[in-house]
Amino acid sequence: MDKLRTVTHVNNETTIHTDLRTGEAVSETKTSASVIKFPSEPPFVKMYIQDLCGIVGVEAADQSLLRHLLVRLDYDGYVTLSPRSKANIADQLNISIKTFRNRLSKLSKAGLIQSTSLNEYQVNPKYFARGNWKTICEQRTKYELRISYTDAGREIEGREVEDQSGDSHKQQELLG
Repeated sequence: MDKLRTVTHVNNETTIHTDLRTGEAVSETKTSASVIKFPSEPPFVKMYIQDLCGIVGVEAADQSLLRHLLVRLDYDGYVTLSPRSKANIADQLNISIKTFRNRLSKLSKAGLIQSTSLNEYQVNPKYFARGNWKTICEQRTKYELRISYTDAGREIEGREVEDQSGDSHKQQELLG
């Protein structure tokens, strides 16, 4: 189980209620505090994209596309690719749009990205993230990575976990 770090946010608000006739302080509202708990950032090792891709079986040609996608990664863990940006990346990589789409598909099959809408992709937050640690933890609880090994080989599936209630059980457990 991850060790929880406690972050305390103190709201220093003092309100003094005064009797306007006498100028006397009648009542006073003092400081309130809220405590937020989330896992402390784990120790990390620098891993190069080339090594990670070697582990999950992504070819060197597809790694260059992955690097272009990661440059566009937003703080919510998504990459938005307009038709213009797709064409721009394809030109920089000197590939056709069809090859571009095929490489996106390979990255998805490797569990590194997942298509969430027509021009939007979520990167696997278990491997790549941008932002503060609390947000990254929340993103990780909403993303499921499953690797199955059978006689036929390895199957990697990554997907965003649906949450109908607004708060997933895992997220509640993780955040306190």
